[in-house]
Amino acid sequence: MAPQASDKKKQQLVEYLQTFTQENIFTQKEFEKKCPVKAPSQQMKEMLDGVMCEYPLLLDTCKCGIINVYYMYPQETQRQIIKQCLAVESKMIRSNAHIEDMKRELLNESEQRINFKGRDNLLERRTQLQKQKITLSKEICLLERHNLCWSAERIQSETQRVTAMRQELESLTDGIEILADYLCSRFNIDQYALRQELEIPLEFKQL
Repeated sequence: MAPQASDKKKQQLVEYLQTFTQENIFTQKEFEKKCPVKAPSQQMKEMLDGVMCEYPLLLDTCKCGIINVYYMYPQETQRQIIKQCLAVESKMIRSNAHIEDMKRELLNESEQRINFKGRDNLLERRTQLQKQKITLSKEICLLERHNLCWSAERIQSETQRVTAMRQELESLTDGIEILADYLCSRFNIDQYALRQELEIPLEFKQL
């Protein structure tokens, strides 16, 4: 965006004021006669007010009756600038010293960490714990898979299947007992000898 004409004039006004090397006191009318930057009185007043806001060390004003009197003290301005520069320089020196102190503390702390006697043992212990963590993680995965395989529905289904098998075995056992008794009675066979020959236990285990 191109600067406005008033901004250009204000910049020219600042450059003109910076050429003053001695103390100056003047009214607006006196200034308008000498200033090479020409503008209506109201615009000139606005530009002077703007300069005072942006460059407080360059120009200031005071009220003398109904007239605004402007004054400049270039030497005082220079002293203020030098004072500010010295303050900044002093602050930089303190900051640099603080930075150097922090660097030394950081270096000492790093050396202490490197020379720590138990460092190797701690590193070895850390490696062992990491291996244990991997092993336990695998076991947890297996347990989780096992839990997923044996869901509540599957447990109920397996229980029903085993119960049915038990009932079938009990029925088969009763049939064997009846058949053995019949053979012994029909053919006059010793019950013990028959069971031994057919490998039938004398008593079936309770299921």
